[in-house]
Amino acid sequence: MRLNLIILFLSLHAFVAAEEYRTIKDLPYFGEGEDLTEYQKERCRLDVYYPVGKTDFATVVWFHGGGLTGGKKHL
Repeated sequence: MRLNLIILFLSLHAFVAAEEYRTIKDLPYFGEGEDLTEYQKERCRLDVYYPVGKTDFATVVWFHGGGLTGGKKHL
């Protein structure tokens, strides 16, 4: 059973790794304009990592640390 799971994992990994992905960095999610605060202009940005040429794929939204009140996106 354990060997079957290992083989399944490796097969799925090879399938996923073969896809091409693109990244859009620092995309503002509050919009743009003069009415935004400096915090919103600087910090309210996200990176989008997606498969090329594919539609209807699962999406994960990841908020890491800071509780959306502090911290930085980059380490």
